[in-house]
Amino acid sequence: MTEFKLQRILAASLLLNLLAVVVSGCTVYHRGGWAYIRDRFTKPPALNAALNPDDIAYLTRETLFQRLPTRPTPVVFLGDSQTANCEWGELFAGSVNRGIGGDTSAGLLKRASEVVRLHPKAVLMLIGANDFARGIPPDETASNIRSTVSLLRAASPETTIFVESLLPTWFARRNLFAASVNKFLQQLANGKNVVYLDLYNSFLQGDLLDSKLSYDGLHLNGSGLILWKQLLEARVAPFLPRRD
Repeated sequence: MTEFKLQRILAASLLLNLLAVVVSGCTVYHRGGWAYIRDRFTKPPALNAALNPDDIAYLTRETLFQRLPTRPTPVVFLGDSQTANCEWGELFAGSVNRGIGGDTSAGLLKRASEVVRLHPKAVLMLIGANDFARGIPPDETASNIRSTVSLLRAASPETTIFVESLLPTWFARRNLFAASVNKFLQQLANGKNVVYLDLYNSFLQGDLLDSKLSYDGLHLNGSGLILWKQLLEARVAPFLPRRD
């Protein structure tokens, strides 16, 4: 190989390497520059493999509630996804939503003390549907709800607690569970500051949840939520600020 050919090969190699550097530089630039390089070569924080997306969603909402400003709130809605899915603050101005998707009666009991910080005049509580999926018996669900009511009454005796019945679904076994829990819940009412609200029959079509009020047979759709709001209106209105 002549010296001239060798020089041509070296020049071509240098040119290719230069092009590679330019292309790589452009790629890094368009992907975020040094931040992209840092992300590629920096080990991320260890992930908690025990947490699934549902756990993360629950913890995100729970820790948000713990850090929101504390101010007197007339009405608090407390529960699982059925409550979380509704814009209660728009339907009842002056109320706040403390629903968390996937919550159980035990989970609600654990976080109920956070509600006391809001000094509510009224708490509307609907919980227990997720207990069925976890194999929790109706009497245990009722016991957790009873303990939650006792906690709220002890910490805030002036608060009126509305215990709402579990709602019907499209699934017979779930409805049997709901009926069992609801029988227990009726016994919590004391005629004063603990009131049981029997909403179950208002959502029925035959023996199941009205098909027009849900898309999955478990959660209320917009029409179902508005019906719920209408059923609660007379109970909630006296606790809200007057709007002249």
